[in-house]
Amino acid sequence: MVSKDYATVHRHIEKIIPLVEGKPTARIAYPYLAPSYEGDYAGVVFGWDHHHMSMRLACGRRPEFLKHLVDNILSYQADDGYAPNIIHFTDAAIGTTPRFHAQPFLMQAALMYVDQTGDLTWAAEKYGHLRKYLGYYEATCKSP
Repeated sequence: MVSKDYATVHRHIEKIIPLVEGKPTARIAYPYLAPSYEGDYAGVVFGWDHHHMSMRLACGRRPEFLKHLVDNILSYQADDGYAPNIIHFTDAAIGTTPRFHAQPFLMQAALMYVDQTGDLTWAAEKYGHLRKYLGYYEATCKSP
């Protein structure tokens, strides 16, 4: 990408990021990134979208959204380790029946956050939940 194109994309991202940053609600406990600032996708945590946007912000030295992603998704974790992929600001977790699970990146988000911040206290608090989540994923989502 030539520098002019990069600058154009960068300016666009810098403009829209504040529009997709969501504040905590009764259903979404931590700040989040929505895939859109208008329409049906505003005010919704979609795991994959949030993850990729969080990685972009982490590259700009704003790693906190990686932590918020993990915290928001794990706040709806079931006893067997399952964690939903979507959280809606009015409907709570979506994808619990059937159990739509697309979370192999939560460990990556946690690692990237800790790598940038050194926040081992948070990592220790989340470790058991992440281990349980990975156990669910390994037991139910991998193919032969």
